[in-house]
Amino acid sequence: MRDALNLRHLTFFKALAETSSFTAAANFCGVSQPGLSAAIKELEADLGARLFDRDTRNVRLTDAGRALLPLVEITLANTALAARDLREQVSSGRTNVRVAAVSSVASYLLPAALALYGESTDLKIEVEDVSDIGPYVFDGRADIGVGHGPFDPETLEADFLFAVKLCAVASPAHWAAHQSELTWSEIALQKVVSYKPDTPVYRTIEATMAAQGLRFIPHGTYRYRQSLIGAVLAGTAIGILPALSLGKTLPAGLVEIPITDPVVSHYYFIVSRKGRAMSGEARKLRGFLRDQITQAMGS
Repeated sequence: MRDALNLRHLTFFKALAETSSFTAAANFCGVSQPGLSAAIKELEADLGARLFDRDTRNVRLTDAGRALLPLVEITLANTALAARDLREQVSSGRTNVRVAAVSSVASYLLPAALALYGESTDLKIEVEDVSDIGPYVFDGRADIGVGHGPFDPETLEADFLFAVKLCAVASPAHWAAHQSELTWSEIALQKVVSYKPDTPVYRTIEATMAAQGLRFIPHGTYRYRQSLIGAVLAGTAIGILPALSLGKTLPAGLVEIPITDPVVSHYYFIVSRKGRAMSGEARKLRGFLRDQITQAMGS
């Protein structure tokens, strides 16, 4: 039994686990079927455990194989990301760190923090403006995410940053603009625009209204903050979004109305992938952003 495992064998194991076929796995990996079979047997010998049950028709993971699969997936993902980062560092001479952030954070919080951080480093920081940071961090498109929760605690490590209230916004000519506050029951009677259904904001609104026995049927949904605000300014609907999405000052012609009964807060976190190796620069930047954003929002 060897301590170090062959990455090629782990790739073959993952392919066989996903296809349940030696023929399909061999074709996917570009090797002969006997070669793949021999590699799996060698991996089993290295681990001292049988990973697959085989018969003439089926290939199934054993308990040991099922326990190994998520570890192999993490190992191969980390290896691919490390190779990508190393190639980029060699070609550019600088370390790259990718940050995924929701639009409001990317617009109003990250620029000042990254400008301050950039004064003391030659790090190349790439920021992606996204509506849902979880998938970007999970699959490695981003090293760090800053945005709305909740997140899967099994796969993502999330540190709380701050909370803001959900609010309604309307054009001055809209009925809602002249109210001191709105309840969810009143909102249910209005034409409403919000973010897309796959976003945490939409899911929070939907769950809140469902808890009140109300249905959330938006008049329109938008991927980006500016598009949503543009729809509100057109005057036909009110918008629901976190107060931070409005920025430090309201866009001209927009009125903010508090939502009550109940007041609902939206929570923001800084996130990284559990079980995935981060470069020293990425870890340092994550801690810096956590501290700077928390301080800026007074949390």
